[in-house]
Amino acid sequence: MLSADDAVALDILLVEDDPGDVMLTSEGLARSKVLHHLAVAPDGESALEHLRAATPKPVSFDSFVEVVCQIGEFFFGVVRADDLADAG
Repeated sequence: MLSADDAVALDILLVEDDPGDVMLTSEGLARSKVLHHLAVAPDGESALEHLRAATPKPVSFDSFVEVVCQIGEFFFGVVRADDLADAG
C-alpha cells in the first residue's frame, strides 16, 4: 500500500468559464481526497497555451458532450497535431 509520501498528484486542467462550475469541481475534488493540482482555463485558447507549456504532458482528456460537439473536434485536433498529450 502506498503511503502519503509515495502518492503522486494528478495534474488536472479544467476548461470551464463558469465560476460556479469551477467551484463545484474544486469542492468535489477536495471531498474526494484525491491528491491533485487543479489548473483552470476559461476557454480553449487558454487551455492550449497551458498544454503547450505543461510538463509532463497530460495522459487523457475529458470534456462535456456539448463542448465536444461545438468546439471539441477543433480543440482535440490541435492537441493531437501539436503533440500536447502523452500517448500513454
